[in-house]
Amino acid sequence: MLPIIDVPQKAASCHTAVVDGVVIKGHVPAQDIKRLLANRDDTRMLTVPTMPSGTLGMDTPGAPKQNFKVYAISNDNEVSVFKSYSNY
Repeated sequence: MLPIIDVPQKAASCHTAVVDGVVIKGHVPAQDIKRLLANRDDTRMLTVPTMPSGTLGMDTPGAPKQNFKVYAISNDNEVSVFKSYSNY
C-alpha cells in the first residue's frame, strides 16, 4: 500500500517518488537526494516545482538552461531552499 503523500500545491511537479521515507517531487538532482539521506533531519520532502528547462530529463539539446531551486519541506511544513542551481 502506498503512503498518503501531502504535497503542498506550490510544491507540485511531474514525478513523485518515496526514497527511504522522503518524498521526492520533480526533477531533484540525485546528489541532493544522496546528501539529504546521508545527513537526515526533519525534511519530509525535496521538490523542484514545475519542470525547469535544462534539468535532468528536461535537457533538450539547444534548450536554455533555467536557474532553479530545490526546496526542502519539513515535517512541520516549513519550506527552505535546500540548494540553488544557476545555469549549471
